[in-house]
Amino acid sequence: GITVRVGEMVEALRKVAGDAPVSRIRWEPDARIKAIVQSWPARFDTARADALGFGRDTSFEAMVRDYVDSAKGA
Repeated sequence: GITVRVGEMVEALRKVAGDAPVSRIRWEPDARIKAIVQSWPARFDTARADALGFGRDTSFEAMVRDYVDSAKGA
């Protein structure tokens, strides 16, 4: 897995899709989202997935690009 901060996610989105989608982000606390995110593990072991041959994401930017590319084909 990868570890990424929210600011890094936003910058990856900006690189891939430009300022328009980034301008839609509202920087407001949301207790429901906070509770969900805080329930996630900070780190996890990917050894089994690696052993099964699953590929790893190389960066959050690559993940955003993959999503955009797949949405264009939908």
